[in-house]
Amino acid sequence: MPDFRAGYAVSLSREEARDVFGCRSDEALRATVGLVLAKHLAGAPSGDETPRVICCFGAWKVQQALLNSVGGEEALLRQALTGGRPLSQAEDQVVRVVRPDIVPQIADALESLPREKLTAAFESGSDAEKNLRAIEQLTQLYRAAAGTGMAVLFVADDVQE
Repeated sequence: MPDFRAGYAVSLSREEARDVFGCRSDEALRATVGLVLAKHLAGAPSGDETPRVICCFGAWKVQQALLNSVGGEEALLRQALTGGRPLSQAEDQVVRVVRPDIVPQIADALESLPREKLTAAFESGSDAEKNLRAIEQLTQLYRAAAGTGMAVLFVADDVQE
């Protein structure tokens, strides 16, 4: 089972979305999302292939805050990780899904974000390279999901440390 503290974004096929939406409890949702993530992490592409799942390396709050700050008034960037419809009622868990009709708009917003602005914002942090790579992979994931009509799900444990 993946460590949800890291934070993951995954594109969902119709069947996966149906399974996720069919969950009637937070426990069932966690188990179903864990199976989807495990399947995609086990079959994660290598090289230049576009991933179906990305890991936020435990810095998903930093990455979302950065997208919020560099995106200015661009509301779609605010939805890249923690936007969309909440699926979990648990206070210590974030599970949100962006509908397939919104995914292309978020992909466009991510792609239009000036890379130099993003790079400059990340330069102040110690994990700049890793966070920048995660945002670039998130952009690829959204573009691929947009091209195939998939939803994008974000999941993370929201544990206060």
